[in-house]
Amino acid sequence: MEPTRIVFLPRYTALYGGTTFKTPPVPAKEFAQLILTTWANVGIGSGSTVMTLEESTDLEHWHAVGGTVSPGATEETYVRDLSLEWIRLTVAVSGSPPGLTTWAVGALVPRES
Repeated sequence: MEPTRIVFLPRYTALYGGTTFKTPPVPAKEFAQLILTTWANVGIGSGSTVMTLEESTDLEHWHAVGGTVSPGATEETYVRDLSLEWIRLTVAVSGSPPGLTTWAVGALVPRES
């Protein structure tokens, strides 16, 4: 079965402000893995970002999956195993001033029957 494409943050998403942004939850129960490709570049000042893929069973309690990623000015790809029903991406923006341009896309790999 073919992977399902997903866009967490479209090209090119501008994020400003020293805060954590969260994407809407995505149902992931039928998927075994996420192949995540990210990119980020400073928008103004010295902004930086840390992205974390999170999972949840109930949409209230979220847990990091496989650590964080710090996208740079080149595309980077990560593979994360999935085990719970929901996933989302959080993006923590920092710097002085905190601003950047980023995107994140993925392919959800179905579980084998």
